[in-house]
Amino acid sequence: QIESLFRKQKAGIRAVMPGKIIARYNDGETPSHAKNFFTTHKILTVHNIIAKNSLILLLNDKYGTGKVPNLVGEPFRGGAPHLSSSGGEAISWEEKYSALIPLL
Repeated sequence: QIESLFRKQKAGIRAVMPGKIIARYNDGETPSHAKNFFTTHKILTVHNIIAKNSLILLLNDKYGTGKVPNLVGEPFRGGAPHLSSSGGEAISWEEKYSALIPLL
């Protein structure tokens, strides 16, 4: 689902990019790459928007108003494994919260 949205976003970016735009391989010419345009104009991709909003949500839970739903914030409050955690701590955390956190 996200990839199809990202393809639409790239198509929209190519529509506003200046100069000759090649959308598909044509007579040996490679398509124009939108990545440089995203970077140059500081436009977030769909993937970056999702990552940014996820981090904002977690930061709001840790330092903010506490308005994050318990189902979202509970796995990350205090008991989440970190770099200095033992393997046992990580396993017990995973067993407790694996049903709440879907695999991506």
